[in-house]
Amino acid sequence: MAGRRHAMTAGLSTLQRQESTTARSFSTPRVRVDAPALAAVVLGAAFFVTCATLAISGYTNFRVYYRDLGIYENVLWNTAHGRPFATTLLLKNTSHLAEHVAPVLLALAPLYRLLPDPRWLILLHLAALTLAGAPIYLLARRRLASPWAGVLVLAAFYLTPSLSQVIALNGFYPVALTTVPLTFAAYFILADRPRRGALVACSTLLLEETSALALLGIGLLLLARRQTRLGLAVAGVAAAWLALVALVVMPAFRPPGVSENRVLHKFDEVLTDPRQAWTLLAQRGPDAAAWLLLPTAGLPLLAPRMLIASLPTVGVLLFQTDDTVHSHRITPVIPLLWLGAAEGLAALRGGRPRLLGLALLVLLTGASYIQQSDLPGGGSSKSYLTQWDERSEARQRAVAAVPAEAAVAAAGNIVVHLANRDAIWIANDDYSKRLWPTRRLDWYVLDLNTPEIREEVLSDRRSPLHVSPPYALWLPGEPVLVATDHPPQPRIPSHFVFSGVLHLDGYDAQRSARGVEARLSWRLDQAIPWQYIRRLEVIASDSAVLASQDGPWIRGFFGPSHWKAGQIVVEDVQVPLEANALLAATRLRLSWIDPATGQPLLLADGARAVELELSW
Repeated sequence: MAGRRHAMTAGLSTLQRQESTTARSFSTPRVRVDAPALAAVVLGAAFFVTCATLAISGYTNFRVYYRDLGIYENVLWNTAHGRPFATTLLLKNTSHLAEHVAPVLLALAPLYRLLPDPRWLILLHLAALTLAGAPIYLLARRRLASPWAGVLVLAAFYLTPSLSQVIALNGFYPVALTTVPLTFAAYFILADRPRRGALVACSTLLLEETSALALLGIGLLLLARRQTRLGLAVAGVAAAWLALVALVVMPAFRPPGVSENRVLHKFDEVLTDPRQAWTLLAQRGPDAAAWLLLPTAGLPLLAPRMLIASLPTVGVLLFQTDDTVHSHRITPVIPLLWLGAAEGLAALRGGRPRLLGLALLVLLTGASYIQQSDLPGGGSSKSYLTQWDERSEARQRAVAAVPAEAAVAAAGNIVVHLANRDAIWIANDDYSKRLWPTRRLDWYVLDLNTPEIREEVLSDRRSPLHVSPPYALWLPGEPVLVATDHPPQPRIPSHFVFSGVLHLDGYDAQRSARGVEARLSWRLDQAIPWQYIRRLEVIASDSAVLASQDGPWIRGFFGPSHWKAGQIVVEDVQVPLEANALLAATRLRLSWIDPATGQPLLLADGARAVELELSW
């Protein structure tokens, strides 16, 4: 009996243990959070969001001369509309293939046709640079046996000034896309998966021809790691692609009558006198080494096999006639150097040397960031990119007025906003004679923001200020001048004539949230020798002057004495007012003043000014 009771008790205990195990198996499993990996993701997101905010703000606020972004826009627009790689924004060629071979543009063109907005190109560009940090984190984590050390190396990569200076905030370049396959390829090779690395590396040739130099470096890395056949194959593919591009493709798309090889021309100095190579190396090498290696604490020097991968790109840039090391062309090298930094740290055996190396890396990256970085808190911080002001507004008004089908010449920082068309040129740039249009363009949109540019516009024989018959000039606000045969017109016609020569043909005058806005359309009957001043006063019901503004803003270099007979000048005037003054304003008083005497020009009835009623 006792034995049966014992057996029953044992069976019941076993059943209870099974039920407990079953219950645990159906309970919610515990999820282990990989905190370092999460930190790496947060770092990447912070880098992407910060750079995207600055780069897109620079575009939106007209704060950056995104000339190359405008070129890529124009190439994508033309490619999407049946004119592959055609553009009017290059100074010496009509096909982008004559200067760069970027097959990835063929893949992007259909997307650009659906969404012709350069901001997604900027985001794509930054997404690639951000993702290039992933192999750096993975390698550092693997080599250093410390996930948090990997996070520190990744943070240093994102903070390195060269990344923000030459590429992150510069719009869009296909070469930025190459950083992802190149960096992953190097990671696979260093992780003893050379075949996968070689295959991934070769895919960069589908992106942009500049990457072939870095691909050649990957081939050298494979050779240094005793992957002889694979290394020779990769290096051979890279060399063959470079030869095909430089000697066959680019020359085939040069304009007729041009014999200069664009690629070889960059090395004329060294090809003419090979001894110049040593001179250039002595002049440029130390600066390039400090700029690239100082933020990495020189750690890539401890991993010379990884450093080899950077040599073809750096070497070619050092020996070009123009010093282009500090340019977007160096982009593929930057993440490769940071892979080398992770390898260099791994070469420091023992806990203390590695810890000291990591501390030195953090210290020098931080110092370089504070001194040179374009990101917030850096010595070259570009926080102004996020600022919108009256000049941004004037540029936006000018861009919005240009018809989609118009043939346009525009200033460099405005071209990027008008590049989605087949006929656009950069105003006052050094175009080859055969590429500058001979026909009369529909619109010129000039940004005269410095005295040097104003002087250039006045002296340039192709300036729209000197053509005959004269263009109408529209002044949407300083520093923008628009020349066109179809300027925006005020709604209210008028027939006031000052001194028998200056006609006010029409006007708008209204209050706005910020003050008073007016559009005034002037016409000159005959040339005049005097630089008259237009004065606009805001008047209250008791005839008190609430504010005044003298213009037009171009009078200092192209005032009425420069205007041609019959020329129309439309100016937009804004007079800021505080809320109380705005409520009191009832009309505008408009006059022209002779600066020599201080006396106003008279109207036909002897009046000294015109008064215009304000509307809402």
